[in-house]
Amino acid sequence: MKDLDGTAKGEVAVGLFLTGPDNAAAFKDNEPIEQKRSVQMHVHSAINLPAIEGVPHAFVTGKSAREAVARTPARAATHVAKDTRHPLWNDALVVPLVGHDAEDGELYVAVVNNANRKLLGRCSIPLQSMAPGKQYVQEWRL
Repeated sequence: MKDLDGTAKGEVAVGLFLTGPDNAAAFKDNEPIEQKRSVQMHVHSAINLPAIEGVPHAFVTGKSAREAVARTPARAATHVAKDTRHPLWNDALVVPLVGHDAEDGELYVAVVNNANRKLLGRCSIPLQSMAPGKQYVQEWRL
C-alpha cells in the first residue's frame, strides 16, 4: 500500500478477492469475456478517522485506476456510518476491472464524510501482486 498524499489519516480494514472472467454479470455486454474481472471488496471497518468539521458520517468507495483517471463517480460504495471516528460497515462491494486493470492497475479506496463530502483519507492498492481466487485481508493506512 502507498499513501497518496504521504500522511496517515487512520486505517481501513478491507478484504479483497480478485475474480476471473466467470463474474461477467458486472460488466457491459460489449466487453470481451477474457477481459472481464472484478475485485470483490469486504469493507469491514476503519479506525482513527479525522474529525474534520465534527464527527464524520463516513462511507467508503472503491474504483479502478481507469475510473479514477477518468474521474468517473464510484459505482461501489458502502452505507453511511454516522457519528463515529471508528465506523463498522461490514459491506460487500464489487469493482469491475477491464483490460489491463487487473494485471497492472490499482484499486483506489476512499473514505468520505457524507455530511460535507470531504475526503477523510484514501489509499491505492496494487493489483498486480494479487492472484485470482485468493482472498487478501489487510488494514491499509489512509
